Amino acid sequence: MLDWIVLLAILTIASVTDLQTREVSDWLCYASVFAGLGLAALTGAYTDNWAPIVSRLMGCLAFFALGASLFYTRQWGGGDVGMLAVMGSFIGIQLSLDGIWLAFLINLLLCGALYSMAWLAWLAVHHYHDFRKQFIVSMNLFSWVRYASAAGIMMTLVLYVLMPYWPMLFIALLFPALFYLLPFSHAVQLSCLQYYAKPDRLTLGDWIGEDIKVQGKTIVGRDSTGLSAKEIAHLQALGKQGKVDKVLVRTGIPFIPSFLIAFVVTLWHGSLLTIFLQAVI
Repeated sequence: MLDWIVLLAILTIASVTDLQTREVSDWLCYASVFAGLGLAALTGAYTDNWAPIVSRLMGCLAFFALGASLFYTRQWGGGDVGMLAVMGSFIGIQLSLDGIWLAFLINLLLCGALYSMAWLAWLAVHHYHDFRKQFIVSMNLFSWVRYASAAGIMMTLVLYVLMPYWPMLFIALLFPALFYLLPFSHAVQLSCLQYYAKPDRLTLGDWIGEDIKVQGKTIVGRDSTGLSAKEIAHLQALGKQGKVDKVLVRTGIPFIPSFLIAFVVTLWHGSLLTIFLQAVI
């Protein structure tokens, strides 16, 4: 119980910080990992059972590896990776499919998707005029989604006629939402989640939205996983020389609150997947 109270406090602090600054400090992640492993070590020393510390070490490493893979594909920021490692250091990994670690990951996937869509929808409404213009462009760019959506609906309805099963109708309704999500998210990204910044306004870890070139030579590529201190110093020097006027910076949504939501749901109910399976079976 004490472990869950500490973890809830950490997630609450990290969520508030992420919402306010779009960052989670490294020291909070490091201290939290040590807290999770330290509590397990104290429990092991008191009970002479070292299985919890082994489980949490495995969880920390496995969750960090999962987060790192998302970081290097530019899906997550560094704070998200650190906080996922924190989760692993508290909940560990159990050698069973009904362990809390799997329930949390499933809930993080589902809650994270719903949370992200809600946040993107809010951004689209908040920046409606810019979003509307970009959405028209994105729909033309991804014009194939109309045909793919129609084909998916027709295929599902045919299957429903052959095998009458009500979840088929639910799946048919999902096709338009899933297919139109691609141009929608693309439009939000381009209209709401990027901006131009002067070189002296760049910060450590900023994602670049386009290649930064000087005299045809790429200084920093858009596939960078975040600006380093050395790259920022170089760009600021080029800015003073008048060679780099502005840099397109990509931002993301504050995702840490979805960790808190997913963990609370896990403690309250377990895996949300079981609710869905119980409803359709």
